[in-house]
Amino acid sequence: MKITYDKDVDALYIEISRKKAIESDEVEKDVIVDYDENDNIVGIEVLNCVKKNKDKILPALKEIEKVSV
Repeated sequence: MKITYDKDVDALYIEISRKKAIESDEVEKDVIVDYDENDNIVGIEVLNCVKKNKDKILPALKEIEKVSV
């Protein structure tokens, strides 16, 4: 699993599998789930991540940046 955050567009992506996504579904506002050819979840994208959850997300993102470096 890999977690990335793009601060330019305020999007968090959780990569669950390296398989290619062939379909995506917005399961709720600003939450998109990517599926492979067998309908397995390969990733989850959260748009407007910090904007909606600033107090909860910012500390976690700082920890992710430390681990990703």
